[in-house]
Amino acid sequence: MERAVYLGIEAVMGSKTEARVYAERGGGMMVSLVIPAEPSRFMIARSVVTAIAAQVGLPIDAIEDARLAVTECSNLLCALGRPDHLRVRMWLEGSELVLEVAAWAGADEWVVDPPTHALSWVIVSGLAETSWAPGTGGAAITTRWPALMVN
Repeated sequence: MERAVYLGIEAVMGSKTEARVYAERGGGMMVSLVIPAEPSRFMIARSVVTAIAAQVGLPIDAIEDARLAVTECSNLLCALGRPDHLRVRMWLEGSELVLEVAAWAGADEWVVDPPTHALSWVIVSGLAETSWAPGTGGAAITTRWPALMVN
């Protein structure tokens, strides 16, 4: 992919920037959002997910499910590793909107297997096709949503 382009969208809380939205172009469009791993900041991710999901034509009930999924993925990652930041990325892959929530700068070792016992995992995996990717210093949860319109 080409270098990320800053879209000029920021959420400012007090005197510091809490979130920046980037778009990458190459094989397609990718939107990337980085926020502090604080539940009070998850509303920023929900708003961005809502806008992108609507743009690619997800039905209204799927948009609401995607909003819930980004919240539950964020909650789960914060509970498992106490990360500093979360990165939310969205991109089109075929006729699907892919939503990935990743954590980093938290625990050195993350759970290798998906945390299927956690309520947040049960909720998200019931809403969409869900996968778990542990890594060094972080982990990612990816969901896939069928899109009606692919531009």
